[in-house]
Amino acid sequence: MTLPLREVEIAWLAGLFEGEGCMEIGKNGLTRLSIVMTDRDVLDRVQALVPCNGITSRRNSSGNPRHKIQYQWRLSGHARVKEVLEALLPWFGDRRAARAREVLDHIAGSPGVGAHLRRDDVCKNGHEVNEANTVWRTERRNGQEKRYRRCRPCAREAEKRYLDRRALPLP
Repeated sequence: MTLPLREVEIAWLAGLFEGEGCMEIGKNGLTRLSIVMTDRDVLDRVQALVPCNGITSRRNSSGNPRHKIQYQWRLSGHARVKEVLEALLPWFGDRRAARAREVLDHIAGSPGVGAHLRRDDVCKNGHEVNEANTVWRTERRNGQEKRYRRCRPCAREAEKRYLDRRALPLP
């Protein structure tokens, strides 16, 4: 899938990203593109070209009321980041192109979101997962039902911690 943008729009976006953009590889292996600036109208145009979850706003961390509000456009997810970077790559200068290739290489070598965290034979705390050792929990949110698998020893330990916190001090 390629971005449905004209060449002039891709060039404009690449120029903006060259000056204001950021390419990140998080500690958890996820990739993200972001642009932070004080011009909301520019980020609205970026949002129209490459939609993300929305534009967020924040004040400068100094708390000075005279500082302008900063707006942030942020795109995450390997597939979407790859699509955008591949479109912008020919328009980047040497330094940005090298960073874009680094992020694209990371995406190519990544097994997928959370794949490095999932194992079917043990839980996150190292307990063996089998039929006798597993509890299924059903939750309803917004009219949808979801089932979660939970390790019995982990559930017992969590309940014990909860009860210890709730224990009333003896008089």
